Amino acid sequence: MNCSILCRTAVAILCWLVFLAPEITSGAATMWLDCTFGPLPEQEFARLHLMTIGDRVERAVVEPLGLAATDVSGLKIAGGKLTGALVIGHDTLSMNRSLAPRLATRMALELNLSIVDGQVAGTFAGFWPKAKTLDTPLAVEGAVTGVARDEESLRKDFGLPDDATWASWLGAHQNFSVGGGRDASPPLVDDLHDAQLLWVSQWIGPTESGSHRYGACVGAPPCAGGASPLVAGGRVFQFRYEAAGDDVQQQHLDAVMTGEKGADTRAKMAAIGWTDADMRRRWAIRADEQLVAIDAATGRTVWKVDWPGEGVNLFDHKCSLTNHTGVAALGNVYVFGAMGIVRCVDAESGQQQWSARVPGYADLMDAFLAKSIQEQITRAPTRSFCHALNVSGDVVLAPDGIGACGVVALDARTGELRWRVKDRVLGKCATPMAWRKDDKDYVAAASEAGTITLIEAATGRIVWQYDQAGDNEYQTLLVGDLLMGHKLKQEERESAPQTLDDGPHSAPGLNYGQVACWRLTLEGPKLLWTAPAEWGAPANSPIGSAADGLICFRGNYSYHLVDPETGKRVGSRHLTAPVRWDEGHMLALADRFVLHPDSQHGHTKMFLLPARAAGEVSSVWSPPHPWATTYQSAMSHAWADGRLFIRGADALYCYDLRRRP
Repeated sequence: MNCSILCRTAVAILCWLVFLAPEITSGAATMWLDCTFGPLPEQEFARLHLMTIGDRVERAVVEPLGLAATDVSGLKIAGGKLTGALVIGHDTLSMNRSLAPRLATRMALELNLSIVDGQVAGTFAGFWPKAKTLDTPLAVEGAVTGVARDEESLRKDFGLPDDATWASWLGAHQNFSVGGGRDASPPLVDDLHDAQLLWVSQWIGPTESGSHRYGACVGAPPCAGGASPLVAGGRVFQFRYEAAGDDVQQQHLDAVMTGEKGADTRAKMAAIGWTDADMRRRWAIRADEQLVAIDAATGRTVWKVDWPGEGVNLFDHKCSLTNHTGVAALGNVYVFGAMGIVRCVDAESGQQQWSARVPGYADLMDAFLAKSIQEQITRAPTRSFCHALNVSGDVVLAPDGIGACGVVALDARTGELRWRVKDRVLGKCATPMAWRKDDKDYVAAASEAGTITLIEAATGRIVWQYDQAGDNEYQTLLVGDLLMGHKLKQEERESAPQTLDDGPHSAPGLNYGQVACWRLTLEGPKLLWTAPAEWGAPANSPIGSAADGLICFRGNYSYHLVDPETGKRVGSRHLTAPVRWDEGHMLALADRFVLHPDSQHGHTKMFLLPARAAGEVSSVWSPPHPWATTYQSAMSHAWADGRLFIRGADALYCYDLRRRP
């Protein structure tokens, strides 16, 4: 295990191609430039965001969506001037597209900018890509204006209070909602299109990265896993992994590197400068695991902790490390590695406090890794790596297997095993929930066998188990003493076609559920209400989220606002925007809900919904960064104090949703 005050980032196309990145030391000052430049063909103006560390331009983001800054190494900053060439192109970073097209569309813009008293002014000249084509680019020139923010300004305007948190995959309150002091009060924009991009982090890597069926995947960066970001103590924490080691999937390499396929593979490699070593690394069996701590105000890496060779390269787009989000609690960050190892890392310093094997889970993964090395091929045992960690009282909660499984509790201070419930009390895409009653901590878990189980957090004693719930493969919600879950059994669900007359939508077929609410007591749960079946509720995604005294859950191209105490629907609306509508999820701000209609098929499109019946729904928003999603279990985008921290296909992005004067 290595701990260092470093940052790695991808600043050039060749860095991505060989999976290398420059190091950033902690001494130099950070500055962000937010600029508008134009006029341009096919659009009047574009946006450019540049991060500098000392005298070096570290990374850049170009808006609108579909464009990418592929190389900033030609830019220099000195004496209040930023000059040189910025290389841009069409963004093609996705799980089944390599970076090779970026090389084919490299176009340079020469920048000549002055930075005086926080203001940016200057000129640009060069070439600009035609929209959605690889044709000959167009010659352009024009003016650049903008602002420059140093670290003091960034911390003043964008720093987070220490109690602004999104500390687990479930958010701050076990129901995908925000927490913290000012989180309940900052006025937010009414339209997500008014969100302001604040920063982009160091290279994190894609959440999915093709599969054997996509062939050689020349130029495609390896998967970094689908863990969601966590926010605590003014920092953002991201778990990731990177393919590494000498053990490779030789069985697959032989198939794509020999014969007729081999000739095609080598031609693609030659086009982008890849070597056999690059291919072996792309198809490595093992992985280096890493926890990155990022300053929430500046986007700069504060520290990172590496665990070389302690992971496994689960790369397949349907069988990658889908969730495995850790949890921030008690001044620590608890990391959930692919091999079933939980590590406790001090959130301030990055020093590891302890590590522990999760019984059951670690044994299963040991056998999987040994088989992969022996057979020289990695075939994940299941699509379900969909659980996350949680904390209840002084224990860290982890699954004891993949798919439907039991729950393990580790002592949060020492890592010692406190207890294990081996019965399959947890759904395959669910995380155990923390519940506190009469100054005592408990664990609530719902299963796909129709049970709800209450466990005493300190001892593992099963307080009660209720068997009259529906089958809950996906996440249920806790709102105080109320638990929202599905009432229908799998055999009772109906499939309805997902087609409407007013535009293109998702593929047909979706299992529907029926939301019900139980009041938890120490004697057992009491069923309070069951929503009408015609409201619809997808059973293949989390129930919804809670904010402003209401819960919100999806129906068939609609959403429902419901009073959790009574089950009374206080608002509902049909949404007709042409977006895919299956396997999505919801997140809750102080007075808004954010609906991500499809969070599993590469689409990052969101609606901002009011947490009141009479509010307006914003038009669908497509964030201007390379999109990333995960299969089976959706990523939980982190929200804190009016800021959104979201995984892209390359890095973490921070957007400011606070309403500006």
